[in-house]
Amino acid sequence: GPATPGYEVLSDQLVAIMKVQGATEEQIQEALAQQQTTFAAVRTGEGWDEIRERALAEVKAAVEALPEEQRKAIGDVDQFAQSSVDAQISGVDTPWFRFFLDYDPRPALVALKVPVLAIFGELDVQVPAETNVEPMRAALEESGMMDFTIEVMPKANHLFQEATTGDPNEYATLKPEFVPGLLDLITGWIVERTTVPQ
Repeated sequence: GPATPGYEVLSDQLVAIMKVQGATEEQIQEALAQQQTTFAAVRTGEGWDEIRERALAEVKAAVEALPEEQRKAIGDVDQFAQSSVDAQISGVDTPWFRFFLDYDPRPALVALKVPVLAIFGELDVQVPAETNVEPMRAALEESGMMDFTIEVMPKANHLFQEATTGDPNEYATLKPEFVPGLLDLITGWIVERTTVPQ
């Protein structure tokens, strides 16, 4: 799980995913700016018209760039674009997303008084280890509860599959099994902290 506020997780996620997909720095910065505009609209309820207009133009341009056979299969481009944009906006213009955007897990982590095993994937682009391990460690240290373990599993993606890049598009192409050592880590950690009656 993340150790930073939702808006940071989503921005880190956007950057990490775009990098593994080969985006340029300029493309990443443009996407981050658009993401910030969306976050502002989610928080205030204002600015959706501009977002909708930009998204419609992007979807229509993407459709126009398709081969003719694929464009024909889509049918009415305006209707397709409208449906696509409506789905995108309805996915983020929700009470849950508003909550998640500004939810900071740090106070909950600091309040923990039970042993913690925090596991991250080295190639996780959804909750990147590089931006979450140290905030997790700092929060758990601040809690005063010293029985915590933080591990980064080599080659693991967000689903703890052995991955090549960590790109979510890769998930379905990978073996549906955990990276070597994950289950041993979890069971070993639990066994060390539990007593079996004799």
